[in-house]
Parts: sequence; structure tokens; C-alpha cells
Amino acid sequence: EMHRAWYYKLVETPIIRFYEKISYFQGEAIEELSHEYNEGYEKHYTKIKLAAGSIEALQALNDMGFEQIILSSFETGRVKRWLEYFSIGQYFKHILGANNTRAESKIDRARAWLNSEAVDLERSFMIGDSMHDYHTAQAMGVRSVLVSYGHQAEADLRICGVPVLASLSELMPALGRMSVIPKAAVQWYNIQAWLNITMRLPMRDLMT
Repeated sequence: EMHRAWYYKLVETPIIRFYEKISYFQGEAIEELSHEYNEGYEKHYTKIKLAAGSIEALQALNDMGFEQIILSSFETGRVKRWLEYFSIGQYFKHILGANNTRAESKIDRARAWLNSEAVDLERSFMIGDSMHDYHTAQAMGVRSVLVSYGHQAEADLRICGVPVLASLSELMPALGRMSVIPKAAVQWYNIQAWLNITMRLPMRDLMT
């Protein structure tokens, strides 16, 4: 069984480096390994839940006029299918997925997209969960925020020197500190988040 700490220590993008570290090749081609992994993922993705605060963060960014984009190592068709399953596809204008299942670097695709679009880099940022995401943002010339519940351990992510969040509920305050969004927008988000929480609570939990 692969324990999370061990996985955190070894995982790397492109994924071929991960396979090399665990000496898993044994004559198998990377295409075969990637196919096996993706088939397993496809069978079990319906057991996955969206991270806490995802919908609230997506809606808040949408309300503030941000154009939201997915840059993924997964094949584009799979990403679109998952977005439809979780009913969040409406939040994303572009899906920059891969054209294969090899989980290769995202940097070239990100640069190619930037070259084809008029993007305000000062107001752009990337949310990721790996050091590769940080390096991709650096290559794009945009700032980044990392979350600690994804592919790599929090201690490793903090080496990058960017905000590392335990939850997406921390996103708006982090963007405010980075001056990506104005402080008034952070205050508005905090009020909306408080209202969303209190509206779900029984009345006895609101009384002191």
C-alpha cells in the first residue's frame, strides 16, 4: 500500500520521474502505465468530493469578473466530463487539458495559451497543489497560491515562498494580501461566507 507521506516525498511532474523513482518500469512503456492509472482513476472519480469552499470560491471569483481557466495534466475530454459530473463547468471559460494521458509538464501549454490571449498578468494568478504548479506560474509570469491538501506536502510547498492554504475558504483573504483583489472585495466575500454558513445552521446554534 502506498502511504500518503511516501507519495508526497516521491511524486513529481512530469509523472515519468515519479515512475523512475519507484523503479516501476520493469519493461513497461510510460503509455501503458499512464493508461492503467487513468483507467483506475476513471473508475473511482465518482467517489471524490469537491474540496471544501470550492463552489464559494468559484462563484466569488466569477462575481468579481475573473476569467477562470483550468490547466491540467489530464486529457481534455476527461476534464470536461468531470466538470460536468460536478456541475461546475459553467465557471470555466477555457480548458487547457492534455492531448494524451502521460501527465507531462504544463508549462508549454500555458505559454502557448498566453501567447494567443490578451492577459493582464498583474491581475492573474494560478491556484495549484504542487511545486510544478508553482514553477508553471513562474514561467507564465503570474503569481500563485498553493493548497496543502493535494499532491505534495505542505512543508515542501512552503519552500516556494508563496501562500499555502489549508482550505479554499482562505483564498480571498490571501488574494487581498497579494493585492490581486481590493480589500473591499475580501470584506464582501467574508460577509457572504458568514451568511452562507449561518443560513445552514439551526436557529439554536445562532443564539447565545
